[in-house]
Amino acid sequence: MSFQAMAWAVGLKLPTREKFVLLMLANYASNDKGDCYPSLSRLAEDTGMVNNTVISAIQKLESLGVLTVERRQMGGVNLPNIYRLNLAWGGSAPDALPVHLVRGGSAPNAHEPINEPITKKKEVVRWDAGLERLEVPDEVAFVLAHTYGDRVDVKREIDKANTWLKMNPARRPKRDFGRFLNGWISRAAERCVDDRRTPTKTDRREAFMEGLFGPAGGSRVVDVDATIVG
Repeated sequence: MSFQAMAWAVGLKLPTREKFVLLMLANYASNDKGDCYPSLSRLAEDTGMVNNTVISAIQKLESLGVLTVERRQMGGVNLPNIYRLNLAWGGSAPDALPVHLVRGGSAPNAHEPINEPITKKKEVVRWDAGLERLEVPDEVAFVLAHTYGDRVDVKREIDKANTWLKMNPARRPKRDFGRFLNGWISRAAERCVDDRRTPTKTDRREAFMEGLFGPAGGSRVVDVDATIVG
C-alpha cells in the first residue's frame, strides 16, 4: 500500500461511491506513481458493491481525470486492468464543469494556466503533540483493518504504537507517521503469521512432555492412573 496514494485519496472531495472505490484502488497502489491492478471481482468484494456499480464509479473517476485505465487482453481473454491514479489531481467539485484560470480579460483566447505555488504535502496520519497520540482518520483505520484485520487487532496495534511513540520521544519520527504506522502493523501481522505455523513433531513432543511434567525446570504432580500413553 502506498501511503502517498492513500493520503491523496483521503483528501479528495468526491461522492461516496467514487471515493470508496478510489480508496480501495489506493490501497492496492504498489508505488508512489499510483499504479495498481486489482481485478474487478476483487474491487467488488472489497467495497461490497456489485460489478456494474464498481464499473460506473471507475468510469466516473476516469471521466474526471482522477485516474486512467489501461484495458488489457491476451489471446482474446480479458486481463485485469491497470489503473494509474493521477496523484496531481486535486479537484473538489466532481459534478461541475472544469474551470480554467485566466489572467486578465475574458476573451476565449486569453486562457492561460496559472502556475500554483507548490505546497508541502499534508500528512493524513499525524502526531498530536498536545494529546501525545497519533491522529488516524477513519478512512485510514478502515483500510488498515481491511488489509491486516484477519491477522491482528488493528485498534490494539495502533494503541501499542501510540504507547511506543510516547515512551520513546527521541526515536519518534519527525514525519511520515502513516508510513511508520503501516510498518508497525505490517510487522505485527508478519509475527502473527509466524506464530500460526503448523506445529512440528518436536513441538508436539515438547507439548506432550510439558503436559506430563510441567515446564522445563519445574515439577508437576501427575495423576498416573488418569494418564494413558499410546
